[in-house]
Amino acid sequence: MGFFDKVKELALKAKCGVGIHGGEYSKVSNGPACLYEKTCPDCFDHLTKHMHEYGEFSYRNHYNCTMSRHCAHCEHEDLKEKHQGFTDAGMDDFCRVKEKCIRCDFTKVKKESHSWIEVSRTDTDKTMSCIRCKKMDKQPLTRH
Repeated sequence: MGFFDKVKELALKAKCGVGIHGGEYSKVSNGPACLYEKTCPDCFDHLTKHMHEYGEFSYRNHYNCTMSRHCAHCEHEDLKEKHQGFTDAGMDDFCRVKEKCIRCDFTKVKKESHSWIEVSRTDTDKTMSCIRCKKMDKQPLTRH
């Protein structure tokens, strides 16, 4: 065995070792139409994978945002969560704007929205306070 043959052998082992196998997948003859298999010509591992064919996603029930779709060939179910829409749910005690899903009541915090008033000022900056949550913020004065 020559030097280049040894290098090729090591390269093939490394390639297969990280999951990059050669060969082409083909449908399994006695399995569902979504099941494929191949034998790697370099390391002779037998590999299988599914290539599912799904229908459209649909909500599982009226009060939940979990959606599902099923493979046309086997029992595999694919799930995802998709909120239908959000409505304003007010603010918490820290001036964080909340929104609630109209389908499942999931609440998310969107952003802060303070009502600032100036409480003190120096030559270089001013101190602001939120009238709702009492958060303080120091801001530089802009010079024109």
